[in-house]
Amino acid sequence: MAIDKAKKWIFIHADKCAGKSVERGVFGYKEMAGSDHKPLTWYTQEEIEECFKFTIIRNPWDRCVSRWFDYQNRFGGLHKGNTIREYTNYWYKQCHQKHNWNAQSNCSYMITDHEGKINMDLILRFENLEEDWKKLQKELGIEKKLFHENKNKTPIGHYSEMYENDEVLKNMVHKMYIEDIRQFGYKYETK
Repeated sequence: MAIDKAKKWIFIHADKCAGKSVERGVFGYKEMAGSDHKPLTWYTQEEIEECFKFTIIRNPWDRCVSRWFDYQNRFGGLHKGNTIREYTNYWYKQCHQKHNWNAQSNCSYMITDHEGKINMDLILRFENLEEDWKKLQKELGIEKKLFHENKNKTPIGHYSEMYENDEVLKNMVHKMYIEDIRQFGYKYETK
């Protein structure tokens, strides 16, 4: 979540969806600090109505793998050393409560307004980020480079490698992110 009140832009930053890259490219943030993972409802109705709102969404299975690697490589603590299934199961058990959930939430939840409707002027897809970045630049009237910030050092190619022979894990992610799957047409894909 980032706002430029003068230019009337709101960026909703769902985690592991290239948010830090967008924050640097659009808002000029140079450090990891910047926005939080706050939903659209964090803003007043007036701000929502007067600003150009945009976000990035990502395939839930890919996003979950990226998040797990991020925890393993950057954060440690509670989830350090856990398998991806153990990590996902921890959040799966909590998802019905939405407790401590913003960073783990469905992208669709993050971009829903006070009336319960998805309210974005532009939704970029992580899977098509280079092309969608061009659309965003045109909408905002900017010409800025998209940097790749906070990139995970994942030792895998395609996210499906983490789900091979693990239908339980694949189904947990499906159930946790059913809203995004339905809303944005995501499917589990193989290489």
